[in-house]
Amino acid sequence: MIETVAEGLVLAEQSKLGMDNLHKFIQAIFPGPFALYSQRMISGDYYKREEPVVSIDMARHLAGEVLALAAASGTKLNAYEAGYKHMEMVQSHAGEKGDISGIYGAVRQESGLAYENSEGGK
Repeated sequence: MIETVAEGLVLAEQSKLGMDNLHKFIQAIFPGPFALYSQRMISGDYYKREEPVVSIDMARHLAGEVLALAAASGTKLNAYEAGYKHMEMVQSHAGEKGDISGIYGAVRQESGLAYENSEGGK
């Protein structure tokens, strides 16, 4: 879910659709956690807070367990693999202060943008 929201927001920014427009759509169609993470990403909360809401270390550990289970059962989880790669980028960039929503910053970096969204979604 976080991976999808992050990718959508970066696409909205890069394509000039506008992150605010996508956020309004997310709020209308996927209220709750989707909208919450979208707002955290747009506002820059993913890199501004002193303590992570969801530690990137914990998130990577859990994602690694899921990927191990998938491998053992012969299941391919492309979205988890992409998310895990982005979690590694977050951990490399932010260290122990890294938050799971920092996946947005990693997707931004892959798209030629800065990790930090200093414009606040405008």
